[in-house]
Amino acid sequence: MEGLRLRQLKRKETMIEPNPDHNNAERNRGLVALIVVQFCFGLFPLFGKMTMESFDPRAVAGWRMLFGALILGSYAFMRLGRRAIPSWPDLLRLQLCAFLGISVNQVLYLEGLQRAPTVNAALVMCLIPVLTLVVAILFRQEKFEGRRVCGTMIAFAGLAYLIFQRGFSLNDEYLQGNLLMCANALSYSVYLVYSRPLSRRYPAYVMIGWVFLLSTWQVPLFMGNAPFVPQNVTAGSWQGLTFVLLFPTSLAYFLNVFALARVRASTTAIFIFFQPILAAIAALIFLDEVVTQATIISALIIFVGIWLVSSQRKTS
Repeated sequence: MEGLRLRQLKRKETMIEPNPDHNNAERNRGLVALIVVQFCFGLFPLFGKMTMESFDPRAVAGWRMLFGALILGSYAFMRLGRRAIPSWPDLLRLQLCAFLGISVNQVLYLEGLQRAPTVNAALVMCLIPVLTLVVAILFRQEKFEGRRVCGTMIAFAGLAYLIFQRGFSLNDEYLQGNLLMCANALSYSVYLVYSRPLSRRYPAYVMIGWVFLLSTWQVPLFMGNAPFVPQNVTAGSWQGLTFVLLFPTSLAYFLNVFALARVRASTTAIFIFFQPILAAIAALIFLDEVVTQATIISALIIFVGIWLVSSQRKTS
């Protein structure tokens, strides 16, 4: 019965009135929310770099897990109370989701970000829809379609060019960072596919709250001997951490849920293109990073692949 009530609640929350003016207003609100989300995630690499001038990447991941659990978990219980508690079988599934989508995901991303340029981080994150399609096909949740498979191959070609543009050397810090971020994107893609059955039973904010809550016990395991608050933290690092916790960790998740209830998924995928552009501009202005010609070529190839994967063929 609890599962049925949650499904009914979810349908009510995502329902939009048939009035055309109301639909347009809701869609416009969703688009504004999506724009803010892109700024949150697009500027994440910049502020992540600022934070890691003093903090270890694993410590930043720990801060995000605990802060996300506090804010997002509290929000779920404020909205639903005891109805936000999943069944035991679903809790076990959510625990694996927390491992893939929060703990491993964030540690790999931040370790990679420390080693590679900010624009690379944003570009690799754009590939999540492509990787998700590949995983979904392997799990037989999606059909094998020529257009989307072609887009996947093109996107992977752009990714390979991005990763190996400086040549291949295991001692190359850029290569290590790129590979870590690719592993992070793959981990998140598996999480998205594995969590799909749960998304049909629970509101999105309940799922997000629980995956953060269930990641908290793993914080000591992933942090190791990294200090939670290192000595001599700079003001810039505290400012960077504040941004990381408030915006990509909290606000972006809320606004994503809000937007997905009002805007088509294909539109959401198109907005992802703005993230590497924002990251590149921010890195150029604040970090003096140079966007190379090879990176621009990689981005164009990746964008073509993502467009083919995300766009839907019109039917008459």
